[in-house]
Amino acid sequence: MKRLGTIAIPAAALLLAVVLNTACNDSGTQPAVESGRLIVNVAADYGAPAPLAKALDLCPPGEVSHDDPSMPAGVDCDQDGGVVAFNTPIGFKVAIKKLDFIRDDGEVLEIVPDSGTLAASDVLDLSAPVTLFTQEIPPGDYAFLEVEFYYYELTMHVNDPATEEQIRVYLSDDDFPAEGGLGHHQGDITIIGSDGLEAGWAQGCTAWNAANVQGDRTGIEGAGGADPETGHVRGFYGDAPHWNQADFMQGPDRDIFVQRGDLDLVVDGADRTVTITFDLVDTWFFEDFDANGLFNPGQGAEACSENSEWTPIFPEVDISVD
Repeated sequence: MKRLGTIAIPAAALLLAVVLNTACNDSGTQPAVESGRLIVNVAADYGAPAPLAKALDLCPPGEVSHDDPSMPAGVDCDQDGGVVAFNTPIGFKVAIKKLDFIRDDGEVLEIVPDSGTLAASDVLDLSAPVTLFTQEIPPGDYAFLEVEFYYYELTMHVNDPATEEQIRVYLSDDDFPAEGGLGHHQGDITIIGSDGLEAGWAQGCTAWNAANVQGDRTGIEGAGGADPETGHVRGFYGDAPHWNQADFMQGPDRDIFVQRGDLDLVVDGADRTVTITFDLVDTWFFEDFDANGLFNPGQGAEACSENSEWTPIFPEVDISVD
């Protein structure tokens, strides 16, 4: 099993030739390598959360200024009264602008053809696995994949009393003329209403639901600050080192979240199945100040005070080839 990471495709790897079977047949010629049928599935793993940890010796040594997602659930390493906690969503959607499998000779297989704009992305509802691609493909060693994400959506229980809400996290910026000037920057968090439409931007110190959103983006700024290339102010998700990675910045007129990873898919006549799985366990981090196990942005300190620490966590993506 491979795990998708933010790695660049080595240029040398794209120049490698496909290695064919050199055994000779009766006529003295090399047998042709056959194409094969490829199935690509996409799924979400909602799993089971990790057990709570209580011992303070699980905290980093020395004084801790802020709790963070690297710490186990149940500890309060910064001693501010907020216990490290994680939520796992009960629903997940992801918007993909394009997904390519790249053969080691540089040929590109389009699994999700480029939609042209972010707004036209293919939105996958992963409440159940989705078959994305079924087709006969040419032989060869498909060594890498590359995917461009627009946003993802979590369905979670939040607030107190708890309500089930759809929370959208923007990974790419659509606030350019070529994208339609739609007003979303990387890191923005918005709430989806019961009609399935975006109600507006989430804000701290109020319940997260369609009735309490901010209707425009005025004044929203997260730890990511302003993008040095576009000048666009980033939203609540992600800090500057996260967003300033080269893969996430493409100049003054484009800001798309791109991920690349190893695939190791060999097509040599046999059918192959690639399964891409989003691991959603514990993908929302927060400090639980009211001990109710819920992210509660409208009361107390959970998204309202300088002490509060919270963030969505982009799910790890596992890739298996069968």
